Amino acid sequence: MTCKEKILSEDYLDIIEVNIDQSDLSMGFMDYCIQNVTDNISNIYISLDEVKDIFPAAEQFSILPNCYGIVSDNNINRVSREPFNYLPLSDTGILSIQKEPLGLTGQKVLVAILDTGIDYQNPLFRNEDGTTRIRAIWDQTIQTGRLPNRFDYGTEYTMAEINDALTRENPLEYVASVDEIGHGSTLASVMAGNGRVLDTIYTSPAPDAEILVVKLKQAKTYLRKLYLIPDEVPCYQENDIMAAISYVRSFVEITRQPVVVCLGLGSSMGNHAGNTALSSMISETSNIRNFCIVSCGGDEGNARHHYAGESLAGDNSQKEMELFVEEGSKGFFLEFWAEEPGVFQIAVKSPAGETTGMINNKNGTDLTYSYVYGDSQLQVNYVLAEDYSGWQGVFIRMIRPTAGIWTIQVLPQDVGIDLQYHMWLPISAFLQDQAYFIRSSPYETLTSPVPYRGIIVVSGYNNYENSVYLNSSRGFTADDRIYPDLCAPAVGYTTPYGVVNGTDFAAALTAGAVAQIFQWGVIMKKDIYLDDKEIRNYLIRGTTKRRDTVYPDRMMGYGLLNLVGTYEKIAGY
Repeated sequence: MTCKEKILSEDYLDIIEVNIDQSDLSMGFMDYCIQNVTDNISNIYISLDEVKDIFPAAEQFSILPNCYGIVSDNNINRVSREPFNYLPLSDTGILSIQKEPLGLTGQKVLVAILDTGIDYQNPLFRNEDGTTRIRAIWDQTIQTGRLPNRFDYGTEYTMAEINDALTRENPLEYVASVDEIGHGSTLASVMAGNGRVLDTIYTSPAPDAEILVVKLKQAKTYLRKLYLIPDEVPCYQENDIMAAISYVRSFVEITRQPVVVCLGLGSSMGNHAGNTALSSMISETSNIRNFCIVSCGGDEGNARHHYAGESLAGDNSQKEMELFVEEGSKGFFLEFWAEEPGVFQIAVKSPAGETTGMINNKNGTDLTYSYVYGDSQLQVNYVLAEDYSGWQGVFIRMIRPTAGIWTIQVLPQDVGIDLQYHMWLPISAFLQDQAYFIRSSPYETLTSPVPYRGIIVVSGYNNYENSVYLNSSRGFTADDRIYPDLCAPAVGYTTPYGVVNGTDFAAALTAGAVAQIFQWGVIMKKDIYLDDKEIRNYLIRGTTKRRDTVYPDRMMGYGLLNLVGTYEKIAGY
């Protein structure tokens, strides 16, 4: 079997390893394939036959890919006849910066979308002469064409091939990549769209930028089953996103152009402190000039999917977290995390009063409980010290949970220090049925990739009402680092695919603004060594501050996006 076949096969387990020694790996496994993402991080595909007796084991959750989904809930992929709304562009100063004397429109900058693909035939992504503005498409779902450099799956389409296809009667016969879902095309239109569709003229922060696209392949079935994610919901693997970042990053060196990446997907998996493979990879790869990643903060602030608890020194009492589950729930994946060096025992009590008893490191790390009353089953994987973070993690699969209020009992094993602990449900898109914490916390709900460094995180506000966007996830991180960085409009974006709301579109707008800054700094040679840290500081310094808010703020970071303010600060005003 070829490496491509192993990457795509449901019979091969995907894992992510850091600092892997291939000679050591070959001693443990006979049938595998390796794709190097960076010098230190690799995606590895191992035959499930070699691990089926232990999968999923507690220690494997550190190396299995997390799953990412679309964070906002919109009616995308329908034709919009709404007049174009300029308010997000004008409120953030973007329109002013596009005018002379600066005239910043993203010229000669590459903007990248890692998402559901792009509608490459749409006039918004073409020049006035009909040629494409798309530099390249890596479609991870098409396996019949030319492979991209360094990766053994998917098909890469060049600008020349896209232009040739656009001259044909049926372009899809030549470049077969389509965006069936529409989310990637919608993000691209907000970030870099330019042109007329039907009777409406659309524009964006970077209407003259070139576009890079990675259409991510859907997650494998075994991962969906493991994390109890519905088959019909768009779901993408962390390792494929990592490969996509590596691909678009290479264009900085190939084309000698600055690249800004928009990540409009998110995940609630992990400890929300930047300790995931994707966060580590971003931290490692962001240390180059002329490259920047902008990510949405997520739309989990109002979902009641997070519980935050505290155990104070000297307090050995048992705490309880109450979780409501609606009738007919098929199940969901639940994560418990305790900051290092904390260690907790937990028990899960059903609405009927049945309990698992205390689960700890002594009575086994991989356990299954079947409740007598009802059809509920619980699968628990207990990790004393998770590989990436050192935190304690408990991964719970609640299968066919009985309707009502479940109680998670928490008992500290070390009462000598103050300790924080958390539980997170999946992002809203991954929940088949309603579930929420009775005493939930809206904070620490930023979706991954929660950063360690190397990324700009954007939350959302309602610029129509000059108020918070209630769905916007809130900071800070679980280890109390200050994110989000800033806040951008999240309401009322007009696109050819409908009027949309969400922090994913706030991130797309901000990524377009970063393209404007790259044009000023690199293309116009005002600051040719620009990197993500400088851009972050430029944006933060220019933000609009509200008089009634103390900054940094859990919802708005350091303030509201304002490019006019950024250039006033640069000019010394």
